[in-house]
Amino acid sequence: MDTAFLRSQLRMSAWFLTEALKDISHDDSLRPTATGQTINWLVGHLADARGGALALLSGERPWPDADLSAYKRGAGALDPERALPLDELVRRFDGVQEQLLQHLDALTDERAAQKAPFSPSGNPKETVGSLMGVLAFHEVYHVGQVGMLRRWAGLERVV
Repeated sequence: MDTAFLRSQLRMSAWFLTEALKDISHDDSLRPTATGQTINWLVGHLADARGGALALLSGERPWPDADLSAYKRGAGALDPERALPLDELVRRFDGVQEQLLQHLDALTDERAAQKAPFSPSGNPKETVGSLMGVLAFHEVYHVGQVGMLRRWAGLERVV
């Protein structure tokens, strides 16, 4: 499996998120928006997804799964009292970047073709490789939301 495109997407997502979070404080990240999302939840959700992807590819979780339970899909509205500091969420997101890219680079065709343990979209034919493609799309989607919330907060756009 040629993973160059996926690695490129993950690098671009990381760059965009870094830029989109400039001048966003922890308190800013908790402000509710018309969408019902907060920047804090989006960044935590992205970090959680990356941690899960790394666990799938490496067999080891970078942190206990429960650490980011408030940021999982379907977890409901984020209670500001349970929210982790924005800089901690960014540290987790960024902290798995190189490992994730290395594991993607080493992903063999055989491993990529294996059935994935789950499918966010309910695809019964989901493979490890296709799930990594879903991760890349998932990041682009949510990082774009962070960019929009940045604009709604009155800050300059990233691109």
